[in-house]
Amino acid sequence: MARLIVLLILAMFVYFTVKNIFRAPSRKMSGKKPEDAGSRDLQDAGEMAEDPVCGTYVSVDSSPSLYKNGQKFYFCSEECKKKFEELKNN
Repeated sequence: MARLIVLLILAMFVYFTVKNIFRAPSRKMSGKKPEDAGSRDLQDAGEMAEDPVCGTYVSVDSSPSLYKNGQKFYFCSEECKKKFEELKNN
């Protein structure tokens, strides 16, 4: 019976050691939860605006834009910008 208990304790030790070795390094090193992983990317992106054509959120620093009727619009691509111009002209 004592051998069984020692064997179980040893097996648990090996299991948890191997589990910790193969854990994802980013989670282990940063100490952050997986759901917090993307929050830094959004913070680094700066101010965001919604593309009026497709609804994608884009960074105002690096996206195509158009100033129309006293308002500035931001787009995810030149294609969405052209579609917007065509819709506003009609």
